[in-house]
Amino acid sequence: MIRAYEKYLSLDLEEPSEKLHLNLVDYSRLVQYESYLSEEYANYLTLYYNEYKMPDLNTSKIVENVPALLKKASLVENHLLTYKEGKTEQPMYELYVRYLYAALMNNGNPLALELNPEVINTYQVFVDEYSDSHTAEFVMSYLELIESNQNNLESEELQEFYLNFYSLLRSYLWGIDESKTS
Repeated sequence: MIRAYEKYLSLDLEEPSEKLHLNLVDYSRLVQYESYLSEEYANYLTLYYNEYKMPDLNTSKIVENVPALLKKASLVENHLLTYKEGKTEQPMYELYVRYLYAALMNNGNPLALELNPEVINTYQVFVDEYSDSHTAEFVMSYLELIESNQNNLESEELQEFYLNFYSLLRSYLWGIDESKTS
């Protein structure tokens, strides 16, 4: 019934003003029922409620929100790994991708980060704090790629990373060797 209520609330949402923005229903109306829900669905609602309360995806100042985006991505990673093949996997995976796309790719404009030392430091702090996570491994691979290309964000290797972002992310999260599935 709560899923139907969520769907009903989403019917009144307008299209996002920006292509990569996410319009969310008022999740405070839904989380109040979490004690009646499965752990998976209650956690799903909590993660969306956190984004609803503190919208880090729908900001024009992505650089300032990188720490929050990475932390939220790690929370969604935990959900995805805990409830693998669960009923909330698809929307949670989409949220996970959005967080990392915003944090690493600056919503499609990685050159805008221009190797901002603060952002690079944020990536490193995240990797250190969450070293056991798949997300930290992915961020670390990005940092290593930047370093191995002498900070040239337009290098062929980094362009390939940007082009293959989604498949690389999937392989880090689920441990799939993309070369074997192609």
